[in-house]
Amino acid sequence: MSRLGRSYQYAVAGVLLSLLLLAGLTTAPAPARAQEPRIVDVGVTFQVKNVNRSKLPCGADGSDVTLVGRMVGPASVLANQDGHAPVTLYSHEFSFGKWFWHFPDPTYDYATLMAGQGHVSILVDRIGYGDSTHPNGFQTCMGAAADQINQIVTQVRAGTYQTDSGAPRSFDKVVLAGHSGGAMASEIAAYSFGGVDGLVVFAHANQGPTLRGVNEGLVQGGICLLGGQPAGPGLPGGYAYYGQTADDWQRNFFAGADPRVVAAATPMRHRDPCGNAFSFAAGLLPNGANLRQITVPVLLLYGLSDALYDQPAAGEAEKRLFAPNPDVTLKFFPNSGHALALQHTAPDVRATVSGWLTAHGLR
Repeated sequence: MSRLGRSYQYAVAGVLLSLLLLAGLTTAPAPARAQEPRIVDVGVTFQVKNVNRSKLPCGADGSDVTLVGRMVGPASVLANQDGHAPVTLYSHEFSFGKWFWHFPDPTYDYATLMAGQGHVSILVDRIGYGDSTHPNGFQTCMGAAADQINQIVTQVRAGTYQTDSGAPRSFDKVVLAGHSGGAMASEIAAYSFGGVDGLVVFAHANQGPTLRGVNEGLVQGGICLLGGQPAGPGLPGGYAYYGQTADDWQRNFFAGADPRVVAAATPMRHRDPCGNAFSFAAGLLPNGANLRQITVPVLLLYGLSDALYDQPAAGEAEKRLFAPNPDVTLKFFPNSGHALALQHTAPDVRATVSGWLTAHGLR
């Protein structure tokens, strides 16, 4: 074979060897990545009484009530019946439901995203909302909502609630978290009954409402004074919207939010029980005076573009009401409205809550 032929063979062999080496490099297995936790999402129900044994006097009819919710968390935690397991019980604001914490858009699905960080959440439709029992709206109140939160806490600690999949597990630590009206009910539960390990307040203050916030409350109260409206088609009466039109409602709760989120949320808004509306307004001063009795760690979260509260003044005043509690954390979010979990700042809100829970051994 000529020298030229041998050189050609060597060149071809070199190219083939290079291709084989390259193929070996490109087909080598990628480094293993940390596997994200498998998330469990199950229905839960709580059989409770519509009674008020809290420190906020107001009327309730004493009837049996079914509260419907979801429990969302890592499968590894929910399957381990014996291990350490904190849970956070979330209560929604006026006009909303458990959907606020479990939004159909995955980018804003608070509970599922928190589960990805290792947290277990229970989200419940409060009495008069969503899938839960709807009494006449005048037959319940904020003190009763707090009592029902305490009844849920008792069942969660004992594992005596119902689930639609598997046996309910018990939890050794329970944090209360609430959005505005739900936060007020959580505060009342914390100082009336104790038995909780932390409190997270989303966008609620006992002082410092804006003129818009006051006016919306007066309009809602006026409708209730006239007897209210049905909660929905075929449902009992004694309910009224906070924000009478879709536009009013959007301006009340959203600032710095994705328009598609606002559009998706608006059809899901609820009328509120008139008993809640009246007792919320009447309960602000006594509730604020009782906050000093709360000794567990507290996290306060507010949007600086909230249309319903004058921020940051209202949030700073709320923190002072918890004195002498030494463990009260206050956090503001710029360009964020009242519905904190559905604003553009939602990732920062979740990160703040997740970090706080973890730092306090509540994860």
